[in-house]
Order: sequence, then C-alpha cells, then structure tokens
Amino acid sequence: MRAFFLLLGFGLGLWLAFRWSVWPLAAVAAFYLLSLWISSKRGQIATFFIASLFGVAIGSIKYAAPDGIGDYQGMVIETKSDYFLYFSRLTRYYVYEQGHLREPGDVLLIKGRSLDFTKTTYESRFDFGEYLESKGVRKELKAYRISVSVLNPLRLREREKEWLGNFDPSSQALLDSVLFNRKNYQSSSISMASSLNLLSLFSASGILFSLLLRSLERILLLIMSKKTVRWIVLAAATLLLPLGFPKIGILRVYASLIFRLLNETIWKKRFEHLEILSFSGMSLLVIERHLIYQTGFLFGFGLSFIMLFSRGLIERKGKRLKPFFVAVLIQGFLLPISLFEGGFHVFQVFFNAVSILFSSIFGLIGLFSFITWPFPSLINGMAIFLETFFSFLRSIDVYVSLPPLSGWFCLVYYLTLGFGLYCEEIGMNPYRNKVYGIVFSLYLIGLIPVVPSLSQEVSFINVGQGDSIMIRDGFTTVLIDTGGNIGFDMATESLIPYFLKKRIYKIDCLIASHGDYDHIGAKESLMENFRIGRFVQGPESFPLQIGGLLFTNFNTYEESGENEKSLVLSLDFMDRKWLFTGDAPIEIEEKIIRDWPDLDCDVLKLGHHGSDTSSSLSFLQTVNPKEAVISVGAKNRYGHPSASVLKRLASLGIKVRRTDVEGTITYRKAKPFWL
Repeated sequence: MRAFFLLLGFGLGLWLAFRWSVWPLAAVAAFYLLSLWISSKRGQIATFFIASLFGVAIGSIKYAAPDGIGDYQGMVIETKSDYFLYFSRLTRYYVYEQGHLREPGDVLLIKGRSLDFTKTTYESRFDFGEYLESKGVRKELKAYRISVSVLNPLRLREREKEWLGNFDPSSQALLDSVLFNRKNYQSSSISMASSLNLLSLFSASGILFSLLLRSLERILLLIMSKKTVRWIVLAAATLLLPLGFPKIGILRVYASLIFRLLNETIWKKRFEHLEILSFSGMSLLVIERHLIYQTGFLFGFGLSFIMLFSRGLIERKGKRLKPFFVAVLIQGFLLPISLFEGGFHVFQVFFNAVSILFSSIFGLIGLFSFITWPFPSLINGMAIFLETFFSFLRSIDVYVSLPPLSGWFCLVYYLTLGFGLYCEEIGMNPYRNKVYGIVFSLYLIGLIPVVPSLSQEVSFINVGQGDSIMIRDGFTTVLIDTGGNIGFDMATESLIPYFLKKRIYKIDCLIASHGDYDHIGAKESLMENFRIGRFVQGPESFPLQIGGLLFTNFNTYEESGENEKSLVLSLDFMDRKWLFTGDAPIEIEEKIIRDWPDLDCDVLKLGHHGSDTSSSLSFLQTVNPKEAVISVGAKNRYGHPSASVLKRLASLGIKVRRTDVEGTITYRKAKPFWL
C-alpha cells in the first residue's frame, strides 16, 4: 500500500506545481484526509505527505534556453506528421516540418531561431499550446537549416509510409490510428469514430498491446514453462514497443510487465498487484515527469486502480452479470470525459463493448500484416465493414447535450466513486447510496442557471481573428457578432459549448456589427443550433432595448464599405460605460467625436482588431477609456494589433487587454438585488 501512497502523493504534488490553483490543492488535501481515514499506518500517511512535497519541488523546476538565432544540437524525442519535438540545451522545442520522416532518437544540428511558442486559440476548443506545455514544451525552434548528425537505424516512419501505400485511403486512416496513433480527421471513418466517442478504442493503446501480449502468453503456456514464457513475452513486447512509442498506455503495460517479471523472478512474489502497478507509475514519472499532466496517464492508471480495487466486487457479481458490471464501471469512470466535452451518448456502454472487439481484431490483423505481408484485400474489406459499422451506430446514436463539468465537480465525482466502491467492499451500502444521491443532486442543481440569475457580465469571447461579445444581465443575454472561421464551425465548436458552460440556454438578441465574415460568419449555424430570440443589424434598429440593456448606435452615417457601416454601440452597464466599435475606421471615428464631443467610455473594444486604420489619437483622447480590449488571433497575417496603436495606447496610460494573450476576457459582478 505504501507504494500506492507514494505514487498518489508524488503525482498530486507534480500537478500542484503545474497548475498552482485551488482545486489541485483541494485534491491534495482531500486525498490526504482520505489516506488518514483508510490507513491507520502512520508510515503510509507520512509517505503520501513527503511524496507530495517532493512532487511540488520537482514540478517547480522549469528551464528554458533564452531566445535567439544559433546552432542547436540535440535529439528528436517525439514525432507527428507535420512537426517533431526536439531536446536541446536542456530545453524542449516544437519544430514544424511538413511531411518529415524523422524518428525519435535522431541526433540533429538545427540552425534556427528560438522563441516562445504561440498559436491562435479558440474558446472551448483544443488548446495546442497547452497540450505542448503538458509535454514540457514552451519554446518553438524555427528551423532555417537541419543537418543530420546521427540517424536512428530503426526507420519505422519510412516503413510505415511504404506499407500504408498498399491500402485504400479509408484503410490507411484506420491503420494509421490503430497502430501508429496518427489521426486523419478528414477520413470519414476517423470522423465518425470521433463523433461517437470511440476514437480512443481505435488508436494505438495499451488495450491492444495488452491483448496481444496476453494472447501470446496463453498460446506459449501450452508448450512451455511459465518462467520461460514470461521472458519470451517481455522480449516480444520490447520488439513491439517502438511501434507504439511514446503512447502512454503502451508504456504503462510495458512497465507493468517488467515489474511483474521482477517480482516473480527476483523479489519472490513479495509485492501485490497494487504495488506492482504503483511501481510502474512511479518509474514512468521518474523517467518523464510530464506524463502526469497527460490524460492518457491519468485515466489509464486511474482506471487500472479502480478495476483493481473493484476486483472483489466484480467476482461476486457472477459470470452473467460480470461483463455488464465491468462495462458500467468503465463507463462510470470515463463519464466526466464525456460530460467535460458537453454531453454523453446514451448507448455508450453498448458502443464500447462491441467496438473494443472489432478494434482488437482489426488491430491484431493489421499488426500481423505490418510484420509479415500487407493482405490488402482482407484489410480493405475490414475497413469497409468498420465504416458501415460506424454508420449504423450513428443511425441509432442518442446524444444528450449537457453543460460540461467543472474541475471541482470532477474532483468530487472521483472521490465519491472511490468512496462508493470502498463502502460496497466493506458492506456499508446505505452510506454509499446516500453519498451517490447527494452528488447526483448537486449535479442536477448545477444544471440550474443559479449563478447567471445573480450576476452580470460582459465577455469578449476568444474567437481568434474576429469579434464576439456576450453581454448578460441576469437571464437576459445579448451577443454582438459571432466570429467566423472557414476551417471549422465556430458556433457548434466554440460558442455553444461556451454558452452551455455558462449555463446560458438562450440568446435574447444577436446583433451584427457589420457583414464581414470574421464578425458574423457563424450566424447561420448559431441560429440553426441554438435558441436565438431575434436578430438585429443596421442602424435603423437603434436605440435598442433588450430587457434592462439599452444600446445606442453612434454610426448613423450612410457609407458604402462594410467597415464604414460598422455599428459603434454604447452601453451603460455594471457601473461602467462600454463602447463597442466593430471595425469602424478612423474617418467614422472622426465624424462621431465631431458630432458627439462629450462621448466617453470606461472600456473600449478597440476598432478593427487593433489595426492602425482605427483608434486615432484624437478619438482615444476624446472617449478616454481606462481599458482597451483587442479581439485578435495570435500570429495573424494582418499584423494586428498595430505597433503604432499599442504605442499610442501606452502613451495615454490606457490598459490593454488582448484575447490572443488572455483568451476570453470577462468582466463580472454580482447583480444588485433590487434589479
């Protein structure tokens, strides 16, 4: 048990150092109290506490080489189709290289420029920068010239590319995902598997790796001794490891295999399965501490521990109920992942149970084909079957859209799950049911928009290079612009998940500042997939009263260009004066301050994303804002915001806030009770 407390404490300490916030600290405190309750042995409690402090210390060590141009000698540590991660000068770098065939272990000399990694992010969508940070990468290396010093002799990428060329595009996408963990979302099969929340089952994973090794072990046990078989299986796993490196699930299975063999041969079965699993986790974290920040590690080991702690319960369910209980337990453990993405599939347990069988068969045949012969007819036929299978599942799929879970509730959920399993193990079922009931009630209460009813806010939503501003007064919500992106659906992938997270279920009024796509490009999809009370555009609709919100438009001039027609809206709200200028250019600004010389504001949404075509010195001096908000995408091709505008704002002492730096920017206050 002490090894388990060591892993738990060290992992929580690393998390606390990575995200120094309230809920990781609460997790440490909760598990510390839980360890006091479960264990009466002071040594185990001390182990947990010391490991937590050690994890914080190790996790706080961060090193990044200074920026600059130079020669960077180092080694490739991970590869993807259009980039690789590179270790040089004690720093990990992101290096973009389209269509490369680099392998982990390649030693290179890169002449290039080091700089902080930045990439456009969008509200509620996958944050690639945060993903890289979880791998310890904060820097980007722009390569001018790449020279090879030493090549890894095992050129799997070249072999994979040559082998995949034997199959149809659909088969290639599935094989690439199942065997090599590369996902082509342009493929209909991969897209459907992702939409059904099944893609993790059709990826290079510990499930397939473990199934293969267990199958090999059972076959060899028919003709060999157990000890000999263990060594043969370890050798086979070592040979296959490069195929799935650095997939966390595969590393977990491999580490567990090594410690199980050590326990049987050297330690004379001194340790239980719990300790073997804990040793595996600790060994991986000692080698690579950043694994703790990745979902695959957390849920892989978390599910393994849950299944281990539930082993007695599973055995008592009987042969008929055992598979169903295991499926429910797995789905219960993974439920926060589904809800974190904004909903769940009603038949997910059934989908998982059937899909894992098909993914295992397809993966094993694909792996055998990769090692021996392509078998294109067989594999192409299986890929067609899987695509038909996904289509069938989509036809019967029932998806319930729900607000995502908060970090706090996820913590409470997993504590409750562990507590419930422990209570069932020791026969305290009444306590288990009460705790389950309380947590379920809390979740139902959380669906009720209590906070919106008691608060007011203005949010400049991070839609990249575009504008979208949400104003909420209690249950009254107005949206100015929607943003727009030709690469994905801004409404369904960014705005609607954000509204649900905020417990907002209706937009009372959608206002278009003007017709540019980066401002109103997501309108049609938003109106099709979300409740919109009314849509307003053009100066003739103002002044506009929506609930207690009164909008005034100052651009009443009949101009021809889209930017020239952009609404310039004023709002008195939350004891502040707000001015939303859309893309209005300097000539419109000059006309406005000429006709309304007393116009002022506290917060100014800077015109045209901080371009020098807006925000003239005279306009800024007249409206005299305390803060200026710039809605802009990182590294945009327009060069926004303009350096001259930023210098102008600094000279006037105006605080600058940017969505490309902060993400979504929110101003919030409690709603006065008399309103």
